[in-house]
Amino acid sequence: MRIVREIDPAVMNGFINDPNIRSWVGEGKEPLDATLILGNPKNVVLTSDKGMVAWLWIAHGLYECQPHVTIDGRGEWALDFCRRCAAYMVLGHDLWEAIGGIPKNNLASTAIARALGMIKEFERPGISALGGKISEVAYYRMTLQDWVIKYGKFYEPGGREILTELRAMTGADLEIDDNACRYVGITHAMFRGGKAVKAVTFYNRWAYVTRHPQMRLISVTPRLKIALGSVVIDLTTGRPEIDNAISG
Repeated sequence: MRIVREIDPAVMNGFINDPNIRSWVGEGKEPLDATLILGNPKNVVLTSDKGMVAWLWIAHGLYECQPHVTIDGRGEWALDFCRRCAAYMVLGHDLWEAIGGIPKNNLASTAIARALGMIKEFERPGISALGGKISEVAYYRMTLQDWVIKYGKFYEPGGREILTELRAMTGADLEIDDNACRYVGITHAMFRGGKAVKAVTFYNRWAYVTRHPQMRLISVTPRLKIALGSVVIDLTTGRPEIDNAISG
């Protein structure tokens, strides 16, 4: 599945004006235009051949999530697509929390939200006319930590490999349990996604409560280097390398 960050309003317009989607985007029947949404560089719109997810910027790290999928993309394709979009926002962007209001009569979007692991916070009665009828709206959210609980297990193998390499390189008695592997694996994925500051913040939140050494970001360019205790690790190649010129 190829997913791109959309810059062409015509592509987004094609989705939101689809006859099976239009009534869920806004009231009325006139064609909608996404130019202003894409004109804001803080918004992120991800598209594939059968759907799109608009991540509308609210504040730093906080986005409203609006998925729209064509009839032939609904079901397993839609779920896989939305999972991949969420992973991109977590690992390759600055998302810390996604929120969204879903009319209760929009069964497809409700199913996606629940399958993704989004949590319903509250409801408001009778405020939506989307889909052609008045309906309650349920408000869902997914924080970064909710995402970790749902999907973190998929990053444990990568974290285990990194911790095993570091133990062999340094001789340190590193914990290599599932929890440590999960957080190290996700942290490494954030570094690979170009989000070095977010990666360090995410790791240090876990390290603080588990009493592990805090991570320091030494440099991003020309080489990506971090420090754990007295050991400086070069991650430029994607694999950990000990920087002997600095460590010690």
